[in-house]
Amino acid sequence: MYDFTGGLIVNAHNMCFCEGFSIVDGVAKTCPSGRYSSKMTPCSATCELCPTGKFSDPGASECSSCTAGQIQVSSTACEKCPAGYFASAGSPDCEICPVSTYSEKAGAAQCTSCQKGKFQQVPKQGSTNEFECVECPEGYYQSNVESTSCKACATGTYAISTETITCTSCAPGKYYQSSVLPCLDCPKGYAQSSSRSTSCPACAVGKYADIIASASCKSCPP
Repeated sequence: MYDFTGGLIVNAHNMCFCEGFSIVDGVAKTCPSGRYSSKMTPCSATCELCPTGKFSDPGASECSSCTAGQIQVSSTACEKCPAGYFASAGSPDCEICPVSTYSEKAGAAQCTSCQKGKFQQVPKQGSTNEFECVECPEGYYQSNVESTSCKACATGTYAISTETITCTSCAPGKYYQSSVLPCLDCPKGYAQSSSRSTSCPACAVGKYADIIASASCKSCPP
């Protein structure tokens, strides 16, 4: 029986398992960096290689994955991805941030998206600056993330501020004047029952609207 100081496991069938070392000519050899021998590895003359994307210190019984934002650069070390790139845990390579996303610091686990109401003015991969995500101007909107443009508000809707996610519709009793200005009230004697309208029809003969922003005209009393 080999006399090992630690790590030797004997199961019920008297099979030896070497945790963190191998046996060479009857002598226990600590697994070197980048190799391992687990609790379930029968004793042999070599330790197993760590899979790609994992590493180990000497005497390891298992390999470790590089944490998110890092990749393996040697059998004993991980390195952070540079700004503009990202990596999930165990990834073999850093990936460039897609268009309309960015990572400002090294070691990003994922890239940050340009948010709703913003767009990447100069579409490119590998962005490292949050300020490349620009607010949509007045009269425009963007309801999606990771966009490269903003959409103009449709007729009958408006956006009076920047970074708008959805345009506001002209309500009944009001009419559209501009995509960057609020809707106007229908004047007295006029009414509008629909939203997103560009005008207010005059009340028909026998009807009236005695207040502004009327959605309908009233019938004259008999």
